[in-house]
Amino acid sequence: MREERIIAHHKGIPIALSGDLQFYATPEEGVDLSSPTAEGINDEIDAYLATKRKQEKDPLNLAVVTTSGVRGAVKGIHMGTCMARGFPELGATPSIYPDVPWIVEVLLEMEKARESLKRADAVVAPYRMDPSRGYGRVAPAQYDGIMERLVSQYEEKRAAAEAR
Repeated sequence: MREERIIAHHKGIPIALSGDLQFYATPEEGVDLSSPTAEGINDEIDAYLATKRKQEKDPLNLAVVTTSGVRGAVKGIHMGTCMARGFPELGATPSIYPDVPWIVEVLLEMEKARESLKRADAVVAPYRMDPSRGYGRVAPAQYDGIMERLVSQYEEKRAAAEAR
């Protein structure tokens, strides 16, 4: 974490000088501006504010749907994370799609398939065996014990699966 102290404001945005003699400004959460010069940080702030005004003047309203079938709208791009924003919040949504009926239908089918897969996984989970038998190379002195545990686990899981 850099140590810094506020030394000025430019157009209402605080400017800090850090221990590494860089000028920093954080006009909104997730947006960090920096420059090695005072003039440079003012230019960064001006560019940020100009882009912010452009976003407000020409807002987007793109109808989208998430992978899980939630409908919403993309309102713009977050200037700090470069992620689509809107929805009210897209957050960590892995994918968005145009809100088109056939896409929504396919996404709902995919969600059903994921739920079915979860149920199937819950059925076989008690019989799952970890293919890893440790960390790194097997020392010769440990080999017999590791093999015994592998065979024992296999026999236990197989007997349980056959008894089901």
